[in-house]
Amino acid sequence: MKKFIFTFFIAAASMAVNAQTFGVHANGILASAKSEEKDQNTTLSTKLDSRFSWKAGVVGDIPIAENFSFMPQLNILSKGGKLSQSEAGFTSSMEMKFTYLELPLNLVFSHTSGLFIGAGPSLSYGIGGEAEVTVSGGGLSETGTVKIKFDGDDEANDDNAHLKALELGANVIAGYRLSNGLFFNVQYNQGLSNIDPSEGSSFKNKYFGFGIGYFFGAQ
Repeated sequence: MKKFIFTFFIAAASMAVNAQTFGVHANGILASAKSEEKDQNTTLSTKLDSRFSWKAGVVGDIPIAENFSFMPQLNILSKGGKLSQSEAGFTSSMEMKFTYLELPLNLVFSHTSGLFIGAGPSLSYGIGGEAEVTVSGGGLSETGTVKIKFDGDDEANDDNAHLKALELGANVIAGYRLSNGLFFNVQYNQGLSNIDPSEGSSFKNKYFGFGIGYFFGAQ
C-alpha cells in the first residue's frame, strides 16, 4: 500500500512538472483539527485552536476547455493545532505538528481578468510529526514531546501517538493571476476521513491558507 501511494505521488509530481504551465508556490496556513470520542450515551467533541504553519510545493496548469483547466499540486505541509486546558490550578497545553505530503486535484475556472476559482479532492499522506506538551502550575513547569507515528496501530504498547497515514479531503482555492506568471491565492482544505485508528474516536484535520506563487513559461 505504501509503495502504491508513493508511486502515485511521484506520478502526480511528474504530471505537474510536465504540464503546459508549471509553477511553484509557498503559503502560510492556519492549521487546526477536530477530535471526537464516543461511548454508548455521549459524544465528547474537541476543537483544536489554530496554529500558524506553512505549505510549499509545485503546481501544474493543464487546459481542458475554454476558461477551464486541471490544476494538480504536490505539496509538503505541516498540519495540526493547539489545545490548552486549566484545572485545579494547573494549566496543560499541547501543540501538534504533523508533516504531510499532499496532492490536491483542482478543477479551476479562470476569468480573462486573471481571477480564478476551483475545487477538488485532495489526498494527504502523513510522514512524521510530534506533539509538544507543557504542564505548569504550583510554580513548576514541565515540557515533554510525544512522537507521532503514522502507522495506524491502535494496539501499540509504547510512548508514541499513532494515527492513520492516509487522509482524504476536499479543497477549495481562489486567487488572482498576473500576466507575468505571478499569482496569489487563498485556499481551504477539510479532512473528510478519520485518521484516528482507535475504536469510537475520530480526528480530522483542516486548514485555511494564503500564499504566493509563480508560473514559469507564462504567456
